[in-house]
Amino acid sequence: MPLPGSAQISFDDVRIEMSQSAHTSYDMPSFSIGLYGFYTPINVHSSNSGKYTDSSTDIAISDFYGYDMTLTYPTGSTLQNLFFNVGICNPSAMIVFDAGTANTNLELEFSGSDSDFSLVDTAVIYYGKPWKNDGSGIPTNSTVIMTDNTLQYGMNYSSSYSYVYNADSGSNIYFVIYGICP
Repeated sequence: MPLPGSAQISFDDVRIEMSQSAHTSYDMPSFSIGLYGFYTPINVHSSNSGKYTDSSTDIAISDFYGYDMTLTYPTGSTLQNLFFNVGICNPSAMIVFDAGTANTNLELEFSGSDSDFSLVDTAVIYYGKPWKNDGSGIPTNSTVIMTDNTLQYGMNYSSSYSYVYNADSGSNIYFVIYGICP
């Protein structure tokens, strides 16, 4: 459930919205960048995601007003920008697409120049429910569609994916970037 756009929110509210309900740490800067290996990546579709993707590690709890981890784009969407905070090593961010429940062939296309990916270590496309609520930021229940860690010359990925809906895996396709230490 998304966080409210106003009124009171707590550290616990943010922790739960970030898929960390079983995690006991309240490390706001690490929540705010989706610190790889520890926290779920930031869903940059949320309308306020720019508030914590501006190279700042001075994150206020109010920066999470309106954050919605579950927002998705429909498949077939046009250009969507993906950005993330590069102020700390290994931040991560994601764009989530809802592929629906019908089996179909999806055309996956992602691109960016070498400057777009200059601080990106790896780009991964997942199908499934990759993040658990126990504090683990490493996907464990998903299918990896593509992994690319050779982004020094940019990225131009285009491929067909035979999407077969599985109720246990859900209907989301995640495009995730993991940063490097600048």
